[in-house]
Amino acid sequence: MELFIPSTYAINERDERLLVQRIGNLARTAAIFGVDTVTVYMDEDPKADEKRNAELMEKYLEYAETPPYLRKALIPHDPDLQYANVMPPLQIISHGYEDRFREGAIIDTDDQSVTINAGLDDPITIPVPADMRIEEGSRVTLMDTEEGWELIDHQGIDGFWTFNIRNERRSLGELLEETPRPVIGTSAKGEPLHRFSESGHVDQDIALVFGSAWRGIYELIDRGDCSEDQFDGIYNVIPGQHTKTVRTSEAVPIVLGVINAFRHTGSEGA
Repeated sequence: MELFIPSTYAINERDERLLVQRIGNLARTAAIFGVDTVTVYMDEDPKADEKRNAELMEKYLEYAETPPYLRKALIPHDPDLQYANVMPPLQIISHGYEDRFREGAIIDTDDQSVTINAGLDDPITIPVPADMRIEEGSRVTLMDTEEGWELIDHQGIDGFWTFNIRNERRSLGELLEETPRPVIGTSAKGEPLHRFSESGHVDQDIALVFGSAWRGIYELIDRGDCSEDQFDGIYNVIPGQHTKTVRTSEAVPIVLGVINAFRHTGSEGA
C-alpha cells in the first residue's frame, strides 16, 4: 500500500515539536499497517511554506525509518533533526527486532571482502558476493545462517520490512498519473463506506490518498490539482463524524484501521 500525504501535513502546528510528533506518528502508523511507500505530494498554499514542510517531513520520515543503530553512520548531523527524540520507535524487523536479520552500512570493501557496521560489538567482515554490487556507505541486509552472516535481498523476508519515502515536489495529479495501483480517496463527501467494502479494492495493493489541512480531495479536484477520473473510488471512511473536520494526522490511522479490519474480517462493523 502507498500513502499519498500532502506537503501541508500538520503544518498548522505552531510548535515544531508537535509537528515532529505528528510526523513520527505517521511513520509509526505506516509501520503498524505495513505501508510500503509514503509519498508526499505538493499542496501549494499562499499561507504556508509547504516546500519547507515537505522537506522536514522527508528528513524526519527517513530518520524514523533508519535503524537506530545506523543513524549516526547514515544520517549526517542536521540541525533540522533537533527534535527527532520525540518520535516513537518503529519496532520493525529491519530495526533489529528479529535476531536472524540485521540492516548494515558498508564501511570498507575490496576485491575479496566487505566490512559492515551492523550495530553489533564488532564490524562484520564477509566475502563479497559475486552477483552483488557493493559500494562503501551503502545500506545492506544481512541474515545470520549456520555458516555465518550473509548478504541478502530483504524482499525475500517474510513480514513487513520497512517503508520508502518519496518527496518529488510534484502535484497530486502528476503523481497519480504514474501509479499502477488502484487509487482510493478519503473524504467526508465520498461514497458510503459499505460501497468501499463491496468495491473489490479492499484486498488489493492500493494507493490511498488523503486531503490536506485546508482542502479535502474534492477541493483539490476543483482547484485542478488532480481529476476525479484519476480515482477508482472516493469514500467516506469515517461516517457519522461529530467534528466539522478530521485532521489528516487523525484520519490516517483511522482509515488504515478500517481497511485492516475489512481485510481481516470482511465485516463493516469490525
